Amino acid sequence: MTNSANDPGESAPISILFVCLGNICRSPLAEGIARHMVRERGLSKRITVESAGTGAWHVGEPPDPRSTEVARRNGVELEGRARQLRGEDLFDFDFVVAMDGANLSGLQAIQDRNGAPRGSSSSETGTPIPGTGRCPIRTMAAMTVSRSSFG
Repeated sequence: MTNSANDPGESAPISILFVCLGNICRSPLAEGIARHMVRERGLSKRITVESAGTGAWHVGEPPDPRSTEVARRNGVELEGRARQLRGEDLFDFDFVVAMDGANLSGLQAIQDRNGAPRGSSSSETGTPIPGTGRCPIRTMAAMTVSRSSFG
């Protein structure tokens, strides 16, 4: 990681985690789209993107074929296999994006059980403080993500 205090020309790395229930449909698709956009803009060294599921039903499985097909038709490659969210993810990622309100509730319960301080919720605004465990959790419904958001 680049320390922005030592290199004012570089901003601190940003990490984003997309979360749905099983990590085979929505969150891997969101991860793939975001990763594609990051690579297109040459930001792979500054922005990392991953996905996880709140449940363990599909751990180790590839993305659902329907999500893979949607991605392929749009020039996006889905990488990796399903994994379950770990409590430490709420400390390690700068942003956690829940795919819907039910996922948001599940994430907040996990956050409370693991003692992760609430950085902000879907209704709050603010900037995360990387490395502090103050991880904003957002829902996709509360976000507008477009190609211009990354460029």
